[in-house]
Amino acid sequence: MNNTPAHLWALAVPGILTTVNRNNHALLGGGAPSPATAPSRAHVLSRDWNVRNRAELLNVLDWVAREGHRKEFNDVCALDLAMSGKLGPPG
Repeated sequence: MNNTPAHLWALAVPGILTTVNRNNHALLGGGAPSPATAPSRAHVLSRDWNVRNRAELLNVLDWVAREGHRKEFNDVCALDLAMSGKLGPPG
């Protein structure tokens, strides 16, 4: 088993979902890849991420690596910080 911080983080991020689905916390994705699990995983990728082929998967992975959903949150936080310094006290 690989116990690097990155591996442990990858296992921990989906921890609640892994528990809800009664999957194995020691395996990335909750279980070993197999022909039996492939259709279910392909369905989730298609439904949740609009991924239907390898090229679309690589595009989504690139987007997640570059910015992901977090970018909009970070932009709002940066704007809030910038504006809070320009506003006076309430009242």
